Amino acid sequence: MFSGLSVSELIVVLISIVISLSIHEAMHGFVAHWLGDSTAQDMGRLTLNPLKHIDIVTTILLPLVLILTIGTPFFAAKPVPFNPNRVRYGEYGVALVGIAGPLTNLVLACLGALFIRIWIPHASTVVINDLALFTLVNIGFFVFNMIPFTPALCFRT
Repeated sequence: MFSGLSVSELIVVLISIVISLSIHEAMHGFVAHWLGDSTAQDMGRLTLNPLKHIDIVTTILLPLVLILTIGTPFFAAKPVPFNPNRVRYGEYGVALVGIAGPLTNLVLACLGALFIRIWIPHASTVVINDLALFTLVNIGFFVFNMIPFTPALCFRT
């Protein structure tokens, strides 16, 4: 998907990763806060500031190395903490917190596609290609986040 990208396209992909992951993680925190849990706010993670959500190894270096070597990246950010016992509506509230991030990526992908559709007659090929990369990154985030990994499968001891 990302193999054969130029340096400028890799920069666009990395910027898209930083923006998309920051918004994705912040939305988990905003929805949890909206539903009554202040854990993310108490820990300073209820923000769009990428520095609070980005892990230099799993967000920047790992995807870059994977893109350059095998062409298929793996993206990760620091998960926003929340306490499911403090969220209103029980399991439904927890599900809303969980789905907030992937739905944000889907909305970002749709916005990218919409801008491509609107700007095709007016924009340069470079802008269209950059928007297409942004859209692809967000579609990838959405699809990956919809894979039903349970915490027990991810963090076995």
